Amino acid sequence: RTRGRYFHMLDIMGKWSLLDLYVLVQAMVAFYVEIKNPTLGILPDKFYHLQVYIVPVYGLYSFCFAVVLSLVLSHAQVIYHLNAVTADAMMESQGRTMADTVPTGLSATTVSWLDVGSNDTELESVAENARAYEHEANRGKNSIMRLLQCRAGARKYTWFVALVVAVALALMLVGATVPCWTFTTAGVAGLIAEVGEKGSTVRPYSLFSAFVQLVDQSTMGGQLAIGTLFITLIYILFAFVVPLAHMITLLFLWYRRLTLGGLKRLFMATQVLSAFSALEVWVLGTVFTILQIQYISYEVLDEQCTGLKPAFEALVNFGFIAPDDGNCFEINGEFHWFGLGLMFLSACVGHFISLTVVVEAGKSVKRR
Repeated sequence: RTRGRYFHMLDIMGKWSLLDLYVLVQAMVAFYVEIKNPTLGILPDKFYHLQVYIVPVYGLYSFCFAVVLSLVLSHAQVIYHLNAVTADAMMESQGRTMADTVPTGLSATTVSWLDVGSNDTELESVAENARAYEHEANRGKNSIMRLLQCRAGARKYTWFVALVVAVALALMLVGATVPCWTFTTAGVAGLIAEVGEKGSTVRPYSLFSAFVQLVDQSTMGGQLAIGTLFITLIYILFAFVVPLAHMITLLFLWYRRLTLGGLKRLFMATQVLSAFSALEVWVLGTVFTILQIQYISYEVLDEQCTGLKPAFEALVNFGFIAPDDGNCFEINGEFHWFGLGLMFLSACVGHFISLTVVVEAGKSVKRR
C-alpha cells in the first residue's frame, strides 16, 4: 500500500516536469520580432523585412523527450505495481471466489489487474453503483438528509457530473481563445519595428494564437523545422488536447454502463489522461514567463549594447525616447487576468471533478 501511494504521487506530480518546457516555449513566443519597412512611395514593397525568432536545438529536444518518457515510465510503474499486488493477492487466496474471477488458462503469477473480473458480464455505470452504495449507507434518511449529510451526496446526482464537466470545458474553450497575456517589444528594436508597422510591437496572445505563431515559426527560413513543430505539438497536446479528452473520458467513465473489465480499462485510460493533463502547469508556466521575460530579454544584448548606453540615457533625458526604449532590446509582459483566470478556473474545476469521478470509479471497481 505504501509503495502504491508513492507510485501514485509520482504519477500525479510527473506532469510538473513540463513547467520548464512551458517557460522555454513561451520564451520562444516572446522573442519573435518582425520588422517591416514603412509604406512609403519612395521605397519598393518589402524593401526590408526582418524576422527574429528562436530556433530550438538538440538540448531542448532531448529535454522534451526525457519529460515525456518520464511520464510514460511513471505510469508503467503504477501498472506493474497493480499487477504485482493482484498476483500476490491471488496466490494468497484459497477460496473459489477469487479463482473463479480469473479466465481459464491463466495462473496467479501471469494474471494482471485487468484480467481479474473479466468474466463478469454485468453492465453497470459508476453513477448507478455510487447511487446504490449511497442508498445502502444511508438507509432511512430522506433525500435532503442524504444530500446534506453524505460526504459526497451531491456528487451522486445524475446531472451534477455532466454540469461540472460542461463548466470546465466552457471555461477552457473560452479561455483558450481570449487574450491571456501581451508581449511588448521595447528598445531600439521596438522603435524600428514601430516605424515599419504601427502597433506591431504589441502582441496579445491566447493559447491558440501562441500555438498558431509557433506553427508559423516552424516554417520560417524556407523549410519545415521538424524539431520546432514537435515541441509545438507537445505544447498544445498537454495544455489543451489531453485536458479536453480527459473531461470527455470522465463523462464516459461516470455514465457509461460497462462490464467490470471495460470499467477497468476505461478507469486506467482516465488515470493516464489525468496524469498527462497539464493545463494548470501551462498556467503557472505562463505566469512565470511574463514575470521574468523583461529581465531575460534585457540580458540578451546587454553586453553588446554597453557602449551605447550613454547615448540611450541622453535620448531618454531629453525626452526623445521613452525610458523603456533606452536600450537595444527588451520585451515586457502584461497579464490579461480575465483569460488567465478562465484557464485557472477550468483547471481547478477539472481537477475537482476528476478527483470525484476517479475516486468513485475506484470504489466501484472494488465493490464489483
